[in-house]
Amino acid sequence: AGLPESPEARRAMLEAAETDQMRAFLLHAGGQPVAYLSLPLAGRTLVYAFLGYDPDWARLSVGTVLQMDALERLFAEERYRWFDFTEGDGAHKEMFGTHAAACSSLVLLEPTLAVLDETDSGLDIDAIRIVSEGANKLRSPDRAMLVITHYQRLLSYIVPDKVHVLSGGKIVKTGGKELALELEKTGYAEFKVKAA
Repeated sequence: AGLPESPEARRAMLEAAETDQMRAFLLHAGGQPVAYLSLPLAGRTLVYAFLGYDPDWARLSVGTVLQMDALERLFAEERYRWFDFTEGDGAHKEMFGTHAAACSSLVLLEPTLAVLDETDSGLDIDAIRIVSEGANKLRSPDRAMLVITHYQRLLSYIVPDKVHVLSGGKIVKTGGKELALELEKTGYAEFKVKAA
């Protein structure tokens, strides 16, 4: 991986640095640069954008050393609240992260309407529990949540105020949390739209 090389990208990075909207670090060893880290800012959140290192120095984990030093320095300034490691897996996330927010946009953006569209898709039971705990912590009278799911399991953790069945682009039945339990037993067959 490398830094963007286009003139536009370089100009954007320089402008961000000049307006204090980016932090960048360079690690030297033996009188030469061996690793770099570039972190744009989004409010009080540092975003993990570019990390690179000289492959000849990989055995010494210079990228990890630089990231550790950068995080210590940045959070000592007490200007930043979050560090966004971005999506995907990585050993550095396990090493440096204190916890994960599977629905981080809910936490960071604080929307008044949140749509959780099949958030449970592909999650095991432990992950469903973690996502649900996060969603429940964000419940408030000032925030509406629309939770879209095909399975009642998620609704065991995020207990709904209302349950709606959508079929053919229309709400065809509405009820309380009991409707989700009923659907778990009977299925959706009665609501399926017949092909013309």
